[in-house]
Amino acid sequence: LHEGLPVSMMEAISFDIPIIATNVGGVSEIVNSETGILLDVNSSANEIAAAILYLQNHTEYYHPRKYWENNFNAAKNYPHFIEECLLES
Repeated sequence: LHEGLPVSMMEAISFDIPIIATNVGGVSEIVNSETGILLDVNSSANEIAAAILYLQNHTEYYHPRKYWENNFNAAKNYPHFIEECLLES
């Protein structure tokens, strides 16, 4: 029911593994139509099962590694962050 910005999900998408998760905390910053399926926090067992089956049969629709590269790759983000900080000072 509660979550921050889950590092385990960042790690999963870095290995091109799509995610199914509930929409709590910062999860929606990681799970979207490119990385997997975002479920309502009160999803039923049938809805969760349907999401699993859908993901299993439609993996070609998801590109989690690409999303990770653009949004969570520290090798790209840290230099960009430092550059931004230096420009502001």
